Amino acid sequence: MEIKTNYALKRLTTFQINAFAACYARFDSEDEILDFLNRNPLDGQRHLVLGGGSNILFVDDFDGIVLHPLLKGIDVVEADRQHLRVRAMAGENWDDLVAFAVANGWGGIENLSLIPGSVGASAVQNIGAYGVEVNAVIDRVEAISIDDCKKVFFSPKNCGFGYRFSNFKGPWAGQFIITAVVFKLSRQPEFVLDYPGVKAAVGKMGPMNLDNVRQAIVSIRQTKLPDPAMIGNAGSFFKNPGLDDRTLRLERQACR
Repeated sequence: MEIKTNYALKRLTTFQINAFAACYARFDSEDEILDFLNRNPLDGQRHLVLGGGSNILFVDDFDGIVLHPLLKGIDVVEADRQHLRVRAMAGENWDDLVAFAVANGWGGIENLSLIPGSVGASAVQNIGAYGVEVNAVIDRVEAISIDDCKKVFFSPKNCGFGYRFSNFKGPWAGQFIITAVVFKLSRQPEFVLDYPGVKAAVGKMGPMNLDNVRQAIVSIRQTKLPDPAMIGNAGSFFKNPGLDDRTLRLERQACR
């Protein structure tokens, strides 16, 4: 555990903006989180749970406490002939998990290659790209309740997943610290290649396999987005606009 005051946040975000937190607490285990919260109840104090820092832009110093879970570890917790349940700790780098899964022949998240951020944040945001959303392979989300310091477990249904949305960024915002996510991955991958340009890009890589799908996605993303390590950015963080049926009909009529 590390607790600091007046802590520089620049290196913790992909925008790399100079900003300071009044207090910063880094955790390397669930026990550290529980110990901290039991000794330092927040009681309404302004706080922010920080993941990989790729979906946040500080425009000023943060006058509160930044809670930073950096728990590490990836383990297979259950397996059969068709699927595996892989438990990844919240502080693992998301793309490292994708690379690990692909290297082991586990399918389901290869289309989500090179998305910046952490495993814990993937469930908060319900990340998605190139025809795949992470909620399709999430089996369970593990967290700690900030108010009562209890470990809690959420099924995908509990999480209220929607387009780039979950209850963790909606009605539950600031109430939980995600500690791990369990993913249900496949030993017999079914490739999702319907997104424009993906199938052709994979074809250029060679045979249809997990590694070539991953490399194709990486190549596509690298042509569209700068490396955050070189130029501060948050990757592709926008949301496509949504139209209700009535508005969509009016828009179509206007285009005739």
